Amino acid sequence: MIMQSNFLKKFKNSIFKYYWIFIHQTFLVIFYAVIFSYLVSFNLKGDLNYDYSIFIISGLIPWFFFVEILSNSNIINEHKEFLDKKKFPFEIIFFERAFIALINFIINTGVLITYAFLKFNIANVLILLTPFLLVIFFYFALSLLMLISLLNLLVADTKEFIRIFLII
Repeated sequence: MIMQSNFLKKFKNSIFKYYWIFIHQTFLVIFYAVIFSYLVSFNLKGDLNYDYSIFIISGLIPWFFFVEILSNSNIINEHKEFLDKKKFPFEIIFFERAFIALINFIINTGVLITYAFLKFNIANVLILLTPFLLVIFFYFALSLLMLISLLNLLVADTKEFIRIFLII
């Protein structure tokens, strides 16, 4: 319910509504693909001839996911009214923000896999490992969000240190 209300608030007065998620993620992948394929052209030779843009985008997508989750380090202070209730499980607040970031990550990954398949016509068996790695990465980022949010209660400057870390 919390996730649905926050999700609906985000696109309340938008013309394209939920399609912005897909448009934004697709545009990012296409933008980086054009930049690193044509403007900054590095060809990595090996057994297979891969484009440098695939390597860059496959590193940036998890980083965007990580940044989107960790940028919510002030989440406990934002939702104090829910935490005052004795029967409210506070983990739901963390899962809500992480799940919205997960949706973006899945769309990004799908666009990247589609781009790589269309460009090289190669389907690799290792793509089947993506859901398992995604679960591990999701829980890692979620646990860091919980830890940093709790640290932010003790030291209010924690969110500023996180912002500096995410920029570097």
